[in-house]
Amino acid sequence: MAEEPKSTSNKHSARKTTERSSTTALRQSSLLEKSGHLLALFWAISAATVCASNSGLTQWLESKTQTSFFQMRGVVAPPENIVILAIDEQSLSLPKQYYQSNPQKYADLEPLQSTPYKRAAYAKVIEQLMKAGAKGVALDILFDQPSTYGVADDQQLKSALQHYAGRVTLAAEIYEDVSLPQGALVQLNQPIPELWSEPRSFGLTRFPLDPDGKIHRLGSEYPKILAEKYEGKNANSEVFSTGMLSFAEAALQAAGVKYPRVGGNQINYFGPGGTFDAIPFWYVLDPESWNSNLQGGKVFQNKIVLIGGTAALQHDFHGTPFADSWLYPQPMSGIEVHANALATLMTGRAIKSAIPLALVRGLFVLGLVGITFMGVVKSSKRGLSRFGWAIAAATAWCTVSYVGFVYGQLILPTAVPMIALASVVFLT
Repeated sequence: MAEEPKSTSNKHSARKTTERSSTTALRQSSLLEKSGHLLALFWAISAATVCASNSGLTQWLESKTQTSFFQMRGVVAPPENIVILAIDEQSLSLPKQYYQSNPQKYADLEPLQSTPYKRAAYAKVIEQLMKAGAKGVALDILFDQPSTYGVADDQQLKSALQHYAGRVTLAAEIYEDVSLPQGALVQLNQPIPELWSEPRSFGLTRFPLDPDGKIHRLGSEYPKILAEKYEGKNANSEVFSTGMLSFAEAALQAAGVKYPRVGGNQINYFGPGGTFDAIPFWYVLDPESWNSNLQGGKVFQNKIVLIGGTAALQHDFHGTPFADSWLYPQPMSGIEVHANALATLMTGRAIKSAIPLALVRGLFVLGLVGITFMGVVKSSKRGLSRFGWAIAAATAWCTVSYVGFVYGQLILPTAVPMIALASVVFLT
């Protein structure tokens, strides 16, 4: 038999070596791809589990995202029939200066000479506003103790409240003290009985805080949260069964304003502090300001007037999506939060979760991340290219969530899916 040439033998040997190397490389590539798939699946399941758990971290991430959406949207025009009568720095200082300079000329400012103001001042303001044609008046001031100026002072305010019974809303609050040795104290603080009239209008002024330390939800959620917190515990159950409305709800009811019930529980903020028209409180009591600045009261006609403090001395400031951030560093006064809540209800634009059940949200995220991953894997084999597609997918989902939030008043799970979409393909 003829001997095979060495050159031919070497070619066969090289070919076999190449084939073996190629097979090994394919096996390694297949193994890496399967490992990547499993890792990506694990990441998707993890993201879904985080959403379904609705943990404090998840809520914090989503609240931060909603804050970003508000700030991206910017300021929108609020309803024109809401006016804030602000107890501001002017109202705390100027009336005293004017009165002391000429008590006879500025006699109408006498009730504003010290803080807290005499309740006679609020009585006169209520009379002025209602005669001017205001739909309703709501005072974010807690009258839970007798006036320090005597019984006659309380009587003046009661007379005004009786005259416009049911059209003037007073503040009430659920007070929670968790520092007591014997356990938490939960009680309802409301106006003293000496100020009650029939029908009366009281509204709860507190808002729940979200994990990011900001107010996102409407005041009507606060008693619900407390009721769940103290369910089965030794707490004052009567506090949770009063059926008292939130301050915004009570103000709308007192003004006779019917509004659509959309089922949302979050405030649709119109902008930072100063978005709503604000008028210094003392203008109403000063005849000159009333006639010139306030056009004889015409600015209040057919308006809901909210009265509350905006001065630093009152310490009534809160974090909101338009406050305590790098873009909007100033906190928002409580009365402005109430104005946003009232406007949210009035316009029927309360924000709600698009997927209320946490378990269903988790399944949704699992499907979203899983389907996106499969689509990206089929479209590209290279890691860098996949990562680009993943970032594009995360950006697209952020856009969808933003549009749903701003134009549909719907909250879609956003932060966790975006992190998963941007990361899962990078790991493969």
